[in-house]
Amino acid sequence: MAYAAAKSASLGPAPGEVVAPIVLAFYLGLACIAFFTPDEDGELAHGNVHV
Repeated sequence: MAYAAAKSASLGPAPGEVVAPIVLAFYLGLACIAFFTPDEDGELAHGNVHV
């Protein structure tokens, strides 16, 4: 079933077997950035507003 989903995920001439790992790597990168970025105090910290 997973193979059928990956096969149908083609994007133009690129087959789904190539597109699916690229999309997976992109979302894993976003998750790493979201969870492993150190919390810092300052202007861009959560809760502070720069007007």
